Amino acid sequence: MPNRVKAPRTWYIYTYAFPDGTVFYVGKGNRGRIDVHEHEAQTGCPCMRCCAIRQIWESGQPVQKRIVYETLLESDAIEYERSLINQYTGPQLTNINGNWLRTAKSRSYRPRPLRIIARKIPSIDKETDMTPEEASALLGVSRRTLERYVDTGRISKHHHGKHAFYHRSEIERLKDDLSRIYPLDESLGRKD
Repeated sequence: MPNRVKAPRTWYIYTYAFPDGTVFYVGKGNRGRIDVHEHEAQTGCPCMRCCAIRQIWESGQPVQKRIVYETLLESDAIEYERSLINQYTGPQLTNINGNWLRTAKSRSYRPRPLRIIARKIPSIDKETDMTPEEASALLGVSRRTLERYVDTGRISKHHHGKHAFYHRSEIERLKDDLSRIYPLDESLGRKD
C-alpha cells in the first residue's frame, strides 16, 4: 500500500460583493467556509451579512464570492483579513469586528452600559480613570489592542481591586498621536 501524503491545510481570505463589485464582507476560512454564509442566509439568519445576501438574491443576481488571498499560515491570513477590513471599512461593510461604523449599530453587539460598571466599582475616579470599555470606545480599538498598547509601553494600566483602569490623560494623548499617524478619511463621516 503506497504512503499517502496529506496536503497541508491552506487558509484563505474571501470577499462577498454586491453585483456592482462593492465588497460587503471580508472573511477568513479553509475548506468550504466561503459558502457557509449563503447557507446561513437560506435559513433566515437575521445578521446584516445575511440580509445583504438575501437582498442580492431578491434582485435576481448572484452574490460575487472571491478568494483573494491564500496561504499556509493562519497568522498571515488573519493579518491580510485585517488589512482588507480596514481597506473596505464603510457603511456597506457588514463585518462587525474591525468596522467601527458597524459595531455600534449591530443588532448582535450590545455593550454593557458604562454607568452600571461605574456603580459596581465605587473607587473609579471618572476625572482621571477610564474603564477598558471607555478607553477602547474613545480610541476606536478592541480591548486586545489596548493590552498591546500596555505591552509596548504606550499606555499604562492600573488596578483597583480586580478591575483594570487606564489613565484618561494617557488615552487622550494616545488618541491624538494615533490621529496624527493615521489621519481619518473625512469622506467616511467618522466624528471624534
